[in-house]
Amino acid sequence: MDVGAGQGQPYSVDGETLATLMAAEETRPLALSLIKANQEANQDTQASRGRYVTEQGNDGSIWQRDTMTGEQQIIREAPQQAEQYRMLSPQEAQQMGLPAGAYQVGADNKISPIGGSNGTNVTVNNTETPAFFKTLDEQNAKTFSSLLDAGAQAQGNEVRLAQLETELASAPQGMQGSLVQLAGRFGVPMDGLDNVQAAQALINQLVPGQRQPGSGTMSDADLALFKQSLPSIANQPGGNERILKTMRSINAYTMQQAQIANDVANRVIDPGEGRKRLMALLNPLAGIKAPPASAGNGNRTPDLAVPDAGSVARPVTKEDYEALPSGAKFVDPEDGKTYRKP
Repeated sequence: MDVGAGQGQPYSVDGETLATLMAAEETRPLALSLIKANQEANQDTQASRGRYVTEQGNDGSIWQRDTMTGEQQIIREAPQQAEQYRMLSPQEAQQMGLPAGAYQVGADNKISPIGGSNGTNVTVNNTETPAFFKTLDEQNAKTFSSLLDAGAQAQGNEVRLAQLETELASAPQGMQGSLVQLAGRFGVPMDGLDNVQAAQALINQLVPGQRQPGSGTMSDADLALFKQSLPSIANQPGGNERILKTMRSINAYTMQQAQIANDVANRVIDPGEGRKRLMALLNPLAGIKAPPASAGNGNRTPDLAVPDAGSVARPVTKEDYEALPSGAKFVDPEDGKTYRKP
């Protein structure tokens, strides 16, 4: 039997000794006090067993907590964590100017090659790198977002351009088209007026799309400039054809850019691969060749040097123009410029 005495240090009394003490009348009180002390010690032990709980932290440390006072006593410290590494992506390695190969970066920002024979560590000064790349990432996000918006607009423009091409194929253009359009403004019906009016409506729908997003309000000068970049009823058929071809090529290029931005947004490819594919897109105007100088401009050839304005004809109707001999100079009533008839 273990009991506490003196300074609380336990000592043991066996059953035989306890029986001897109980047998003698003079030692019986001592035996009874020993039995009582043993009972109290057992009660304290049972109480302490529910008072203290052992707990373990996520880091592997172990401690004992006193449920009554809240005090904690460390039993085992947290084990030392192994150094953490992560793989560098090929894009990160390239941006850091590292030679081709596989690399890993530790918690101390030390870059080390993987599978290298010399085991040399490469230390990269990354003091401002996180902020630098964060800014780049934000700009890239804005770029891809703007490409998505431009692609949505290009899809709508493509529908209008295709319909405009159909209308212009049947509409009178050049001087005749201008006269038909003018007659339509006064309610005079003429052949081809339906196509002219439909084409002009589509052209008007395309004008706002020529303004760069975020460039502010559109002035009258801006409006006139944007209209000149689009097909026009006053243009010759050949000129409108080349303008439409150029616009549809650029439109297709914009939709290709939007498709790449969409793949980035949907996590199909990463931003680095997206930028690579954008750079690989072909020039949309590479297949469009300028007409030879001898081809003229439809049925008229610009004459940039006209010394005598008095000898220049000024036709008003189509009949006036057709009555001019080949090589005659005339002023277009629409743009006021001087041309030479082929």
